Amino acid sequence: MSAADPPSLRKALAFYEQAVALDPSFAQAWARVSVGNAFLYFAGTPVLELAERARQTAEKAVALAPGRPEGYSALGNYHRLVTAQMDVSLEHLAKSHRLAPGNAEILSGVGAAEMSLGRWDATLEHAKQAERLDPRSVVAVRRLGLLLGQMRRTTARRARSSTAPSPSRPPTSM
Repeated sequence: MSAADPPSLRKALAFYEQAVALDPSFAQAWARVSVGNAFLYFAGTPVLELAERARQTAEKAVALAPGRPEGYSALGNYHRLVTAQMDVSLEHLAKSHRLAPGNAEILSGVGAAEMSLGRWDATLEHAKQAERLDPRSVVAVRRLGLLLGQMRRTTARRARSSTAPSPSRPPTSM
């Protein structure tokens, strides 16, 4: 899910809402409902109901499956996108990462929270790890490219851009 396209986000959110209506114990879907609401809140619709729904559904995901990473990741995204409490966000995302160390999406979230805290070296390391774990992830590749640009590492950014996956150019092996 991405805040870049609110109409598609609303459509995906409707499917996740349908999933939890059919199976109220589906923790991963509750986490996605949370992330969807947090992204909608962040994308320019700062409605209190969206913020509250994001928090409640993230907490429900954790309560249903405390040993799974999705609920903690949703709580991390809630605190990053809604409350702007980056330290709290990073705590939840770090717990999610400990539960799923090979998950590129979670690593990207950890990097986003670290970037907001000004921890550039840690952000860069996590962005590189996320890309290595999932070189076809548009989110991981995009985040690394943006980060390299922000860090003024234009040579590295150009090199990444020329090998980034696209619909017409599959990823190259590294």
